[in-house]
Amino acid sequence: MSSAEGVATTDEIVTVRIIIGRTNPPHSGHIKLMKAAIDAAKGNLGPIKCALLLLGNGPGGQRTNEDPIDHETKSSFIRIKLMNERYTDNVDFVIQQMNTTEQGGPSQNILNFLLSSGIIPGNYHGSIHIIQHTGNKPGKPSKTGRVGPSDSQKHEGLRIDIRKKIQDIYHTDVTCGQEDVEAHTIPGETPMSATKVREKAVRCYGESIRGDDGGGAAAVHDDDDDDMKLERGFDCWKRTFCFYDGNDQTVKLSKIMYHFIIRHKDVKYIKRQSQGGPSYVTTSRAKLDPGKGGSRRKQTRKRILRNKKTLRRNRNNRKHRHTRR
Repeated sequence: MSSAEGVATTDEIVTVRIIIGRTNPPHSGHIKLMKAAIDAAKGNLGPIKCALLLLGNGPGGQRTNEDPIDHETKSSFIRIKLMNERYTDNVDFVIQQMNTTEQGGPSQNILNFLLSSGIIPGNYHGSIHIIQHTGNKPGKPSKTGRVGPSDSQKHEGLRIDIRKKIQDIYHTDVTCGQEDVEAHTIPGETPMSATKVREKAVRCYGESIRGDDGGGAAAVHDDDDDDMKLERGFDCWKRTFCFYDGNDQTVKLSKIMYHFIIRHKDVKYIKRQSQGGPSYVTTSRAKLDPGKGGSRRKQTRKRILRNKKTLRRNRNNRKHRHTRR
C-alpha cells in the first residue's frame, strides 16, 4: 500500500489520523481540517504517513436537501483541491466512502484500512493510536434554546466503538482520541458550515429567478430558460464563496454540486418507524426557498384562521336572517 512505509515492528507505535464528515458540500473549512490532518500524519510515529478521509453518503445513499451531492462528486472535488495544495492522492491522503451502519460504520473502514495495509505483524504488541481531527465549532442552539453537541462531541460514542473493534482484532493497547482544528471563519461571520453554503445556493437561485443576482444584472424575463437561471444563480454563489472558483476542473465540479443542491432542495428525509425504514418526500416548497407564502406551518395557521372567520361570518348571517323573520 503506497500510503504506508514498511511494516511496523512488534512494539512500534502505529498512528492513524482520520477525518469523518458528510462534507455536503465540501467547503473551505473542510479542506483546512483535512490539510491539518495530512500535515500531522506526515510526522506520525510508525509507518502510516497519510490521513484517512471518510466521507458520508447520506441515509441509504439517497439524495435529500441535506445530502444533495453524491460521494463520487464530493471526493473528486476534494481530491482536486488537495492536489492543488501539492498533496498526493493515496500517498498523503486516502479518500473512502464511509460504511453504513449495516456495513459496520466508520469503525469498519478504519479496521479494513489497517488490515489491507499489512503493516501490523501477527505478533504485534505495541500500541495503536487513532486520532480524529475535528473542527472546534460550538454546538448549534435548537428552537428550544438548548445547545447541541459540538463537532468534537458528536462522535464520542463512535470513537469508543472504534477502539473496541480494533482492540478485539489486535488484542493490544488501542486509544482513540481527537484533536481540534480552528474552524475556518469569514471575517464578521459565523464559522463555515455546509448548511450555510446550501442556504446561500438556494437564495442565489431565488434571486436569479426574480432577476436580482446580486451583481447588478438586468431583470430576468419570463422567457429565460432554467439553464440561464441556474447559471445566474451559480455565478452569484461563486462570487459569495470564492472557494468554488478556480481552474476549469474546480469550476466544473462546483457547478455540478450547485445543480445537485438546487435539484434536491425540496427533498426532505423522513424516517417512519412504523415502516421500519426511511422514506423520502418532496415538499411543495423548500424550507429555504425564497418564494412567497412563508413556511408550511405559517400557511396552515393562515388557513385555520380563514376557516374560523368563515364559520363566524356564517353564524352571524344565520342569526341575522333569524332576527328578520
